[in-house]
Amino acid sequence: MNAWSTLARDPYGSTLLLVCLAGMGACLARAPWRALQMESRQHGWLGLIVMLALLWSLPARLGNGMDLHLAGASLATLMFGPRLGIAALAIVLAITAAGGRLAGADIGLHGLCFMLLPAL
Repeated sequence: MNAWSTLARDPYGSTLLLVCLAGMGACLARAPWRALQMESRQHGWLGLIVMLALLWSLPARLGNGMDLHLAGASLATLMFGPRLGIAALAIVLAITAAGGRLAGADIGLHGLCFMLLPAL
């Protein structure tokens, strides 16, 4: 069964996806993109995206139960602010979903729990 067909049948998954897309769109529209014109910041931002995509592909937990996804979202927010951090995390979420590591019905939930809530 296709993961995207389960999204169409799951009302909570589609609702969470719409909420996630609305929050992500609001942050992307107001993101300070000019801050990335400096070459060092742009390279750091793109490197963060690659590092987080690799980190999110690993099933890693620390000994006390802390999930490394939350640590990566906090790192993105602290390095670049909430709006550029959410933009980076949105790209990482898209890479994770396109790579097949995330079911279609879970994109909205992961977007809220691992992207929007930790960054805001």
